[in-house]
Amino acid sequence: TLRQARDFCGSPALSPSGRHLAWLEWQQPFMPWERSELWLGRLTDDGSLTDVRRLAGSDGADAVGESVVQPLWAGPHLLFASDRDGWWTLRRFLNADASTGPDPLVEQTPLALEADIGTPPWVAGLRCAAWDGERLVAAACREGRWELGRLEARQAREGGSGGDRDGNDSGDAPGQALWRWRPLELPFSELGELSADNGRLVAIAAGPTTGSGLLEVDLAADTWRHTPAAPCPLPLEAISTPEALWFTGGGGEPTHAWFYPPAGGATPDSPLLLRAHSGPTAMARTGLNLVVQFWTSRGWGVVDVNYGGSSGFGRAYRERLQGQWGVLDVADCLAAAAAVVARGQASAARVAMDGSSASGFTVLAALAAGEGLRAGACRYPVVDLETLVAESHRFEARYLDSLVGPWPEARALYQARSPLGQVSRIHRPVILFHGQEDTVVPASQSERLALALTNQGVPVELHLFPDEGHGFRSGAAQARVLEATEAFFRRHLGLSR
Repeated sequence: TLRQARDFCGSPALSPSGRHLAWLEWQQPFMPWERSELWLGRLTDDGSLTDVRRLAGSDGADAVGESVVQPLWAGPHLLFASDRDGWWTLRRFLNADASTGPDPLVEQTPLALEADIGTPPWVAGLRCAAWDGERLVAAACREGRWELGRLEARQAREGGSGGDRDGNDSGDAPGQALWRWRPLELPFSELGELSADNGRLVAIAAGPTTGSGLLEVDLAADTWRHTPAAPCPLPLEAISTPEALWFTGGGGEPTHAWFYPPAGGATPDSPLLLRAHSGPTAMARTGLNLVVQFWTSRGWGVVDVNYGGSSGFGRAYRERLQGQWGVLDVADCLAAAAAVVARGQASAARVAMDGSSASGFTVLAALAAGEGLRAGACRYPVVDLETLVAESHRFEARYLDSLVGPWPEARALYQARSPLGQVSRIHRPVILFHGQEDTVVPASQSERLALALTNQGVPVELHLFPDEGHGFRSGAAQARVLEATEAFFRRHLGLSR
C-alpha cells in the first residue's frame, strides 16, 4: 500500500519520468464533485511514496468548497480541472515532475472558459482532456452541449517571447490565460473518454443525428473519422433534433432543457413527454437517442430537463439541488412543461412524465405535487429514501446528506420526501417496471408502492422482469417497456393511435 486515504482515492496519474504520482482524495460526507483534493508524492527507488502533499482542492475543514478532477501530465507539468472559480477549468502546476521537496510549486491558469472541462466522476477513467506529447486537446461543455477544442499557446505581447509548445509563460502579465481555445469544427455534441498520443486523438462521441461511437482525429491534418457502435435505423429527415429551451425554474432562476418537436411539428394539441435524467448529478445529453425518437415519431413532443443540480452548467447550477432533491427538480420539470405549453407546442391536458431510478423518484414526487401531470411511468424507481440510505454502497453512502439532509438528524425529512410517504397525494395513473434481480433498489419497493396506490383507487400497472436488475439490459425488455408505456399513456390521456 502506497497511501492510505482517509476515505476515498482515485485517478492515479504517473508522471512521464516515473518519479511522481498524482491522485485525488475525498472524504465523506462529500461526493468528489462537491469537495475533493489533488495530492502529489515522489516515488523513491524502492517504490515507496515520499514528499506527499496536498496541492489543491478542499475537504470538510475548508471554508469554501472546491472539486478537482482528472489529473493529467503534459510533459513535466501537472494539469487538473478545478471548479474553485465556478467552472471545472484547466489549471497546472509548472514543472511538477522536477520538484524534489517541500518547495511550493507554481500554479497557473492556462485557460479561463465559462464551460466545464470536467464531469462528475461517477466512474473511474473519465477524461475530458488529453495530451499527445505535443498538443493539448479538451472537451468543454457549454450550456449542456460539448465541443472539442485545442488549447494553443498565446503569442506574447510585443517584446515578449512566443512561449514553447507546452504553453510555458509567454511573457504576458501574471494571471492572464496562457492558452487560447480553438474549437474543432465537428458535428458532435457529446464527447468523453479522450485519449491522445503522437498526433492522434480518440474519444467517444455522439451527435443529434449520430449515435455514440469511436471518434478518431488526426491532430496534425485536422481530419477525423467517426465509427458509430450501431448504424442509425432512421432516415436523417425523420430525426427530431434538440432545441435549447431556457425558462424560469422553480427557484426563480434561468433553467435549461432540450425540446424535441414531434414529427409533423408541434401544435397546441400535441402530447408532451417530460423526461428527467437520473443521477441526479448528471445531465440531459443531446446525442441521438432512439427512445426519444420513438416518442417523437409517434406525435409526442419531448422535453428533457436539466433541472437545478444538473452538471454541465458550472458549480453554482450544480449546487442548486443541495437539500432540495424532490423539491427543486420537481418544480423545474413542471416549469419546463409549462413553458412548452405556453409556447403553443403542447397541450396542458396531455403531459406525461417518464423516469428511472433517481429520476423515477422525481416522477413520483411530481405526481404527488398534484399539478401539471396526467400520468407517470417509472422504471426501478427510488420510493423509500430511508431504505436507500441504509442500503447504499460505500461510494454513495452519504450522498443524500447533501441532496436531502444529514442522516439520521433529518430522518423526518427523508420520510416526508419519500414517495411512499406521499402516496396519499398521488392521484394520477402510474405504470411501474422493475427487475426482480435488482440489488440497488429492490423490486419490493415498487410492489409496496403499487399496492398502496391500488388500495386508494389509483390506476396502476406493475410489470416485473425476472431476469433484469437495476437498468434493463435486454432489447426485449426495453421494447416491452416502451410499448407498454405508450399504450398506458394513450389510454389514460385519451389519445387515439
